[in-house]
Amino acid sequence: MRKLLPLAVVVLLAISACERVEEPTTTGPARSPLAVGKVFPPAQPSPAPAETQPQAAPQPEQKAPAGPPPPSERDLVLLDFDVAGQNISNARTDLGTQKADSAKAEIEAALRSVAFLETSLPSSKTLELLQRAQIEISRGENEAGAAILQDIASLISKVGGLTKPQETAKLAADASTALSKGNVADTNKALLSLASQIQGGEQEALLARVKDHLRGAQYAVYRDAISVASLELDEASKYLSQLRSLTEGSWSSTEA
Repeated sequence: MRKLLPLAVVVLLAISACERVEEPTTTGPARSPLAVGKVFPPAQPSPAPAETQPQAAPQPEQKAPAGPPPPSERDLVLLDFDVAGQNISNARTDLGTQKADSAKAEIEAALRSVAFLETSLPSSKTLELLQRAQIEISRGENEAGAAILQDIASLISKVGGLTKPQETAKLAADASTALSKGNVADTNKALLSLASQIQGGEQEALLARVKDHLRGAQYAVYRDAISVASLELDEASKYLSQLRSLTEGSWSSTEA
């Protein structure tokens, strides 16, 4: 009896311990501690890759169309002849229709256009350059004078109607040679002789006649001498035509 009592006590204690340890079980799958209370959004479809547009090929740089070449010096001289001739023709037409005031304006325009022509005429340009060279040399600017003499040498062949063209060209060369040696006296002597050759040439003589007859027509119109003015314009037109032929022929021979 004494042996059974301790055994019964051990059994009761074991049953009591089992009741304390056992916990109620729950159904369903176990959750991760990190997932408790976390809500995940639904999966979104990934965007389709954007279509790549082909790059346009670089366009070649477009150049502006080339314009006409600028007029040559000869073309400009001949254009001045055309302008002067047109003004003289207009004045003659106005006189024929008794438009004195309009004729006066046209004669003044003719004188102006001849003045422009004179600045581009080879003989007149040469005479102007000769004076420039003389002034530069008198100032002691021999290098500047020598450069002007080179321009003169290139113009001599375009001066038409010279009485002694070879002698005139030699005078230009002599002036350059003397200046290169510092001989100012011989340089000036050659330049003076050269100027007289140019002034005595037919080109300058024809130009002087054109201007004289235009002035004569102008004076005649102011005196109401219409018939005299018409004759003066006819003479101016004739000499202008001769001057053009001489100038054009001389220029063309140098370019041939």
